[in-house]
Amino acid sequence: MDEETKKAYVTVPWDTQVGPKGDNGRGVVSIELTSSEGTNPRIDTYTITYTDGTTSTFQVTNGVIGRDGRDGAKGDKGAKGDKGDKGDKGDPGEKGAKGDKGDKGEKGEKGDPGVGGTVPEYDDTELRNLISLLQDALDDANAVANQEKQRLNDLINGLDASIRLKIEQLMADANWV
Repeated sequence: MDEETKKAYVTVPWDTQVGPKGDNGRGVVSIELTSSEGTNPRIDTYTITYTDGTTSTFQVTNGVIGRDGRDGAKGDKGAKGDKGDKGDKGDPGEKGAKGDKGDKGEKGEKGDPGVGGTVPEYDDTELRNLISLLQDALDDANAVANQEKQRLNDLINGLDASIRLKIEQLMADANWV
């Protein structure tokens, strides 16, 4: 370029030089991942859609999956959670129906009358001694029965309330004292 031409360019500011308006350019509407193939390495294909309706594609080859890293340091122990509430105790079940009474057994045959039997005779002293022996035996039997009854009550009281209630119902049905 000669000196005169350089001067012309230098003396005219660039923003005053306006040419004719050009055609609209081509813009990008979207870029979308349209496919992925392979696993290691994976190749992704992307499609570009332009404002003039045309498209083009390009591929990206992803890097190879690396090895797992070493485990990190063990974390601090978490805080202990709150203790959960105790669940509600269930209601005892309903009392079952009392069973039917069994049939009465048949009456036994009448025994033969005794032959030539005699009733021994006792004087008052002998009868008193006999009564005293019977009373002592009855007292001993009652004491043993009371001990066994207390032992049974202690066992029952140590059971769960629902089981204890069921046993007490059974004992009442059987007329236990």
